[in-house]
Amino acid sequence: MSESKKEVKKEVTKKKKKRSPDQLKKNYFDEVVESSVVKYLTTEDLAMKNVIFRKELEYPFYKLVEGIINKYQLYSKYWSFDDLHKDTLSFLISKMDRFDPTLGYKAYSYYGTIVVRRLRYIQKEEQERQKKHITYDDSFQEDERFAYQIDDNTQDDLMIQSFKNIVLEITLVLEENNKVKILKEEERKVGVAILEIMSNWEKILSEEDRGANKKYEKNKILMCLRDITGFSTKDIRKYSKRYKKLYYECKKRLLEE
Repeated sequence: MSESKKEVKKEVTKKKKKRSPDQLKKNYFDEVVESSVVKYLTTEDLAMKNVIFRKELEYPFYKLVEGIINKYQLYSKYWSFDDLHKDTLSFLISKMDRFDPTLGYKAYSYYGTIVVRRLRYIQKEEQERQKKHITYDDSFQEDERFAYQIDDNTQDDLMIQSFKNIVLEITLVLEENNKVKILKEEERKVGVAILEIMSNWEKILSEEDRGANKKYEKNKILMCLRDITGFSTKDIRKYSKRYKKLYYECKKRLLEE
């Protein structure tokens, strides 16, 4: 074989090189999948929708549910992992059409919120069921066994997770409002502004700002909200009550987990 043919063969081999399993695992819900979701939602032909889901979305959705169950340890005490996974995946698929890609948010975040909510609902139902059959002494012993002190690292983790959760919750509220008006226009504007600030957190607050006192940080965020919405401080506080309540609910759930 001539040298030129060997070089061509090497070049072809390089082009055909596949991604490693780890790379595939990390990229199971990438921009290609995001585009497939849009294609699925905008296709009216049912047969074609089934083809798109089976070929392009079934595996990413499977991995999304699997990943969330394992990452956040949202297991069931009464269901097997497979049964829990099947139920959650089925529930997710039933809610697929509720996602609105025109709002500019990621399908991964929206569908991830649905999965988390479903799993938490199942856990809540199981906890209520368990309360009916547990004695005070058993409850006390269990609390003692799993008691712990929250150190600085745990607090940081809780804060980061609270941040992620509230972003998902606000996004979901705005998505729902796009379909059925549940917010006043002023509330919607404040919600959009909060998401914009959260998405550009590092640009808005420099490292020096983030090291300053809490009052300074709150004042700067308030100033950004005023600039984005055009509202007064009084109006911002009035129309942000819904989101403040969401934040405390997210934080409470996180601490209970």
